[in-house]
Amino acid sequence: TLWCAPTTSGTGSEVTPWATLWDLDTQTPVKRSWSMPQGFADRALIDPALTLSCPEQLTRDTALDTLAHALESLWNHKANDLTRPLAIQSAQLVLKTLPELLAMPHHMDFRQQLSKASLLAGLAMSQTQTALAHALSYDLTLQEKLPHGHACAVWLNMAMDIAAACSPQVNRDLEQIFACPLGEALVQLATWLQRLGVEPRDLRHTPAGQQQLQQALGSARGRNFIGSA
Repeated sequence: TLWCAPTTSGTGSEVTPWATLWDLDTQTPVKRSWSMPQGFADRALIDPALTLSCPEQLTRDTALDTLAHALESLWNHKANDLTRPLAIQSAQLVLKTLPELLAMPHHMDFRQQLSKASLLAGLAMSQTQTALAHALSYDLTLQEKLPHGHACAVWLNMAMDIAAACSPQVNRDLEQIFACPLGEALVQLATWLQRLGVEPRDLRHTPAGQQQLQQALGSARGRNFIGSA
């Protein structure tokens, strides 16, 4: 019997069959993943009070992971009519709540909203898996020691721009999340990230960057991306 109770908001792993350990203290840092059918919990207990001890940076970085899960499950070949509403609501909650929570870290209503966002994104991502931003994030964590959520977030603007150009459905989903046309949404997301101390990156402007992008698109996570075709 497996019961899971998350202490962050968060990876959503309590409602997925996956778990990850980052081994960063070895000579060659490595990401170790576990994925088995038995990984699905028999019961997930979501208690926002368990996240109250998270310091500011951990609160920020895990919430950025939630946002990445939500958006990555939208610009995904496996997205469907069940996962899209979950992902849209999750992204909206993170965008609205995270800056408020960082200003008032012990506010239980904000903690509850982020716990809900993490759960919704986890449920969506449990069906779609992740995509391009996650594929690109792993090297940043291993080489630059960027926390996972931060490492995912720096690629969200680039992935969002590519995905919206490839899929009218993704474009509509993003415009629903940001309540504005795509061009304004890209500016809005970049500004939101920068205010949290995250600087977006784009690989499309140099040959080396384009090569890195193509390699990521050919990876297991990259192939889930709606723009991988």
